[in-house]
Amino acid sequence: MRGGQWRGRDQYQSGVGRGDQFCDAAQLRGRAERAATSHLCNEEGREGSADNNRRRCERLGLSLPVRVTGHDRRGGQWVEMAESLNVSRTGVKLRLQRRVHHGHVLHLMLPLPWQLRQHGHAKPSYQTYALVRRIEPSENGRCVVGLEFLGEYPPPRFIDQPWAVFRAAEWKGPSRRRLPREHRAEAVWLQYLTAGLGVVEQGSGRTENVSRGGARVCVQSPLAEFDLIKVTVVESGFESLAAVTNRYLGEDGFERLCLQLIGQEWPL
Repeated sequence: MRGGQWRGRDQYQSGVGRGDQFCDAAQLRGRAERAATSHLCNEEGREGSADNNRRRCERLGLSLPVRVTGHDRRGGQWVEMAESLNVSRTGVKLRLQRRVHHGHVLHLMLPLPWQLRQHGHAKPSYQTYALVRRIEPSENGRCVVGLEFLGEYPPPRFIDQPWAVFRAAEWKGPSRRRLPREHRAEAVWLQYLTAGLGVVEQGSGRTENVSRGGARVCVQSPLAEFDLIKVTVVESGFESLAAVTNRYLGEDGFERLCLQLIGQEWPL
């Protein structure tokens, strides 16, 4: 990891502009807290409920070392040091070398500013369980993963099956969608692929909305674990590889897959 290596409970080795000197968690947390305080104070002048709701989930571009602990059904527990891309009161975005899937629960330890914490305000390191909510296409072998904080304690089933996939409801946080979407119902055929593009399952679905960059598709529950999707529009024949950036169970019992196209644009 570019930002450093884990060195015990509350110490990190920083290699970002500090000559590989040791930098303890208190120093890192202090810098992050000053940045968070400055940002939140600048937001004070905004008015209206929409701004208030957005501010509660405001993302800060803080680069913090994050100790990530997860579980693999075959390999058991694993630990990886990562670096955050941004943080908020509700979650964190980071890059991971380890392969994870939507619905996996991970344990995080990071020097999160106290202003963004839900518990453990006096502790040097913030420890929380988090749910994998978004996975973006990999860069240089690392995937960008969006995690939603769950709190001090994991879901009940986690104790017996820490590698299990936990389905969540639709994300109600702030939307960062780059391209506008239009409501459109189109029949599609989906092939669920491994990282090596091998087909592990296939089935039909129907779009609910589309944009040039992607679509939200309603499907019956596919396999819990796959890496990419090849989506084909039945009527037009358009096809593209896509990454699943979000996955959740709708109130009607059907699953929703939010797709980000790779190297193509959806024909509108």
